[in-house]
Amino acid sequence: MPGHKKVFLEITNCCNLSCSFCPGCSRPPHVLSEDEFRLLADRCAGWADYLYFHLMGEPLSHPHLPEFIRYTHTL
Repeated sequence: MPGHKKVFLEITNCCNLSCSFCPGCSRPPHVLSEDEFRLLADRCAGWADYLYFHLMGEPLSHPHLPEFIRYTHTL
C-alpha cells in the first residue's frame, strides 16, 4: 500500500524556455542517464500512486522519456 499520493522525480533540470513565472535553477545542468533513472525509479516503487517526472526542468525534452515511461509500467 503506497504511503504517498505522488512522488516527484526530476529527470532533467534543463529547460528550453525562460518563462517569466519560473524561478529558474542555479544548479549545473543535468539529465538523468537511463541507469540513474532505473535506480531512482526502483527506489520510489511502491511509495506512491503516481510518479511525476519533473520539478524544475522540461521533462518532454529528455531524450529517453519514452523509455522511462515504458520502464515505470514494469514496476
